[in-house]
Amino acid sequence: MAGAVLLIVAEFLPLYEIRTITAVPEGGRRTSGSHHGYALLLIGLAMLPMAAGAVHGGSRPAALALLVLSAIALFVALAIDLPDLNETGLIGRTYDQAEARPQVGFFVETLGATLALLGSIGTVVFRPGR
Repeated sequence: MAGAVLLIVAEFLPLYEIRTITAVPEGGRRTSGSHHGYALLLIGLAMLPMAAGAVHGGSRPAALALLVLSAIALFVALAIDLPDLNETGLIGRTYDQAEARPQVGFFVETLGATLALLGSIGTVVFRPGR
């Protein structure tokens, strides 16, 4: 559940920031949610009842669904967000010394996806189903 909560929180945190020497120009800061269409918010919200069903209810299908959702969340973080963390885009073409840097949102979403994946693997492997 902690991984799901981190995924939800990460959607509203900055994913990356593009700096030009000392300032962040307009459009130089992007939140995690706006970068991938709030996909992790939906995944995190879907994970909450699945985690409750898998852990407290002993539901094997909920545990497998949690595993699939966790893998999708990690895919979004690594395949969609990670490649764009250092891209300066139009701002980089406008300003010579523009640099893009990852922000706290990327680290929180990656941690959340990893925790959710580890927890769901542990639930599938170690929790007997009913």
